[in-house]
Amino acid sequence: MSVTLLVCILGMVAIGGLGLLGRRRPAASLEEWSVGGRNFGAFTTWVLQAGEIYTTFTFLGLAGLAFTSGVAVTYALPYLPLAYVGLYAITPVIWRMGRDRGYLTQGDFFADRYASRLFGGLTSALGVLFLLPYLQLQITGLGLVIELATGYEGAGTPAMIAASVLVAAFVLWSGIQGVAKAAYLKDALMVVALLVLLVMVPAHYNGGINHLEGC
Repeated sequence: MSVTLLVCILGMVAIGGLGLLGRRRPAASLEEWSVGGRNFGAFTTWVLQAGEIYTTFTFLGLAGLAFTSGVAVTYALPYLPLAYVGLYAITPVIWRMGRDRGYLTQGDFFADRYASRLFGGLTSALGVLFLLPYLQLQITGLGLVIELATGYEGAGTPAMIAASVLVAAFVLWSGIQGVAKAAYLKDALMVVALLVLLVMVPAHYNGGINHLEGC
């Protein structure tokens, strides 16, 4: 077994273990399981958002799009900041409404706001339906990353199966608390990887960051 493959396996086990350990005690209510009892602070919320935004697609899909389509990838630079400009005004209002009226899902918001349980159920069903291709993209990207990193063509499928089982297990067991614990480690590893790339890539191809100016 190569060192790279061993590191990948240990990383998946560590993230899955943190997710499972996120449940300190059985959830007292669905609110605690799904939204952490509405007690997450700003830092935990930020970590969760970073985990949602910077995914396999960010590192693999966008890099591939930049390689194949060039300037088309520039849409990725402004769309998130622009989205947060609008969310800065909207999400505090939705959060207060969710706290006061007991919303747990997007479907709860639409069902209450428009006085239609049918509309709420429809938005929930559509949310799940449109989330499935995104999940498939992330899991497939994980398999491709494992194959590329380890050099084993057959390593992708077992990695995708293991990742799917681990994610389903710790989400069902720990709820949003498990996701938050896994996000802490994931984000920390991502920052370390970016710092290593920032130093190692210029050092390997150009002899260091100081030599990039003439490239």
